[in-house]
Amino acid sequence: MPGERNFTRIPPASTGPRINLKHTASVPYTNRTGTFALGSRVHLGTSGFSMHVHGVYELTSTTGYIEVHYSRSATFNNLTPQPGENITLDGVTIAQVHPTLEVRDVWVNTNHITSYDNPEYGMWVDKFGSAQITFAEGQPQLDAFGKLRVSQGTILGEYVFANGTMPDAFSTRLVGGATLAWDQNKRAALLSSTTVSGDIVAHTSNTYHHYTPGSSQLFMATLALGDSGKVGLGRSWGMFDFQNGVHFVHREDPANPGQVKLGFVIKSDVTGSVVDTYIWQEDWNRDRIDGTGPSQMLIDVTKDNLYWIDMQWLGAGRVRFGVYHEGQRVVCHEYHHGNTAPYPFCATGSLPICFAQRNFASTGSSSEMRVFCSSVWTETALDPLRSGRSGLQSMNYTITANNSYEYIGTLAPVELLDNGRTNRTLYFPNQLEVLAFDTVTGAPALVEVEVIAEPIVAGLNWQATDSPTVSMDTDATFYGGGRPTVKTLANGHSAQDLTSLANNLQASIKNYAENGGTRQCVVAGITNASSAVLTVDMPHMLRDGTAVTFAGVGGMTEVNGQTYYMKITGLTTAELYTNAAMTTPLNTTGFGTYTSGGTIRGMFGSRFLWSIICKKYFGTNPVHLVIKTAWKEIAQ
Repeated sequence: MPGERNFTRIPPASTGPRINLKHTASVPYTNRTGTFALGSRVHLGTSGFSMHVHGVYELTSTTGYIEVHYSRSATFNNLTPQPGENITLDGVTIAQVHPTLEVRDVWVNTNHITSYDNPEYGMWVDKFGSAQITFAEGQPQLDAFGKLRVSQGTILGEYVFANGTMPDAFSTRLVGGATLAWDQNKRAALLSSTTVSGDIVAHTSNTYHHYTPGSSQLFMATLALGDSGKVGLGRSWGMFDFQNGVHFVHREDPANPGQVKLGFVIKSDVTGSVVDTYIWQEDWNRDRIDGTGPSQMLIDVTKDNLYWIDMQWLGAGRVRFGVYHEGQRVVCHEYHHGNTAPYPFCATGSLPICFAQRNFASTGSSSEMRVFCSSVWTETALDPLRSGRSGLQSMNYTITANNSYEYIGTLAPVELLDNGRTNRTLYFPNQLEVLAFDTVTGAPALVEVEVIAEPIVAGLNWQATDSPTVSMDTDATFYGGGRPTVKTLANGHSAQDLTSLANNLQASIKNYAENGGTRQCVVAGITNASSAVLTVDMPHMLRDGTAVTFAGVGGMTEVNGQTYYMKITGLTTAELYTNAAMTTPLNTTGFGTYTSGGTIRGMFGSRFLWSIICKKYFGTNPVHLVIKTAWKEIAQ
């Protein structure tokens, strides 16, 4: 009779009570050409009813079983798929019901836990097989160490590209015709590359986000790829630099040329050379987000998706990565490193975030990648002003003239630590103390001290300081420019609190990523001389001693495509040399005459410069200055 599949009976079957059951069926298939995505609804060409797919068991690449629920009418009327009939999805045949294997009916005994007051309020078991135990505001989450996520986390970096590419927070390396721009309509950082092999655009945060041992580090980002991938093109996003890190990747599988895949990479130089360990989508152990996993998500990388990575580091921890789908956190893969190798999975847990696009070979079309927002969290309470060690440096100088700023000196992080690794220390200035007195009478003197971030200086001569990670210069020529950071008056003595300048990790002073990134200036003129002088249209965006490459120069076309070294001689002028030691000037007497246009491009350099200038106001006697700068530094 109709409805037999909705219940069974306690014997005798003709008169016994009925027990409610849930009917499912195991349908054998053959000749599969498509994908049975979990949650999809397929149709039978002959029987005419639909089936909801809730499980797939593959025997071979073309045969297997699908576990299904029939449509309600098919269940009630006891209909069964017919041998050999077509199974279609969206009107396309993707398989046939196996002509000889039996369709098996399965009845599931269903138990319900319901509310005492209202049986309609039942416990929900989700698609992951978990009973949902939630707070009134939503589901709880666990971090990488199994701790309940609460509000004690500390944000280490927040990066919103709604108003620009955040050039103060990132360094951008550009090679070939690759560009970084801001997409005003889509409110995104736009990474673009041409079809030419070798194009690179890498947008890397200057902050290497400090890892706290025993705490989970969490990365999140929203982005969309401009296409579904192509041979010769690689895209990466996550927490990494060119030596270490963990990140998503979308590129051709190096082991299987021609196959473009979504994957995950563990990058490490702990063996002495950089090794990329690829974990491709088909090998993910939690949810491949290809429609067959518990989330039933079928990812489209050209759409805006929210990606996340969290990790235990400590050298031997676990790394998880995934996405958010329909508001739920989906774990795609867990990488376990403990008890598997005699060294850490990467050299450090303190990593920048990076978004990169690179042409490994020529591509069939130009490529784009849009990044909308990103953040990094440590899931512990962290106060950087109470962390790290203290640093202090004094500078002495005697001023003779009134009302004219004089250069006192520059402080900067060293580029390399004693162990040979790049210095990624974070610095937090906390005090600027000034002592000024008349050298003849000893009376207090009125002076004004100013601190300039990234001024234009030339002839830096670095000396050691009391801190092994900081260098000092007192010999350079100061031309101005830069960003005024501190300005204070001292009548004999003053001490200014600087803690508000850098009270979080993202605002700290530190070296730049990507060797400062690629910077560019517009050429305004080049002289025909035995020692050529370059003029740019605005204060220099490049450093003294930088190797610069010329392009697009009119008239003096001989310099196009050539690389020279720049010795700054003013805010907008520099002498050009043909060697890095800057002992051989560029002779342009035999070149064409500059007419118009052109750019110079070079790497800015990793050091962050913090220069101090001062002037005195009154009196004819010289004034002696003692300036002390104090800071906290967090090594990493």
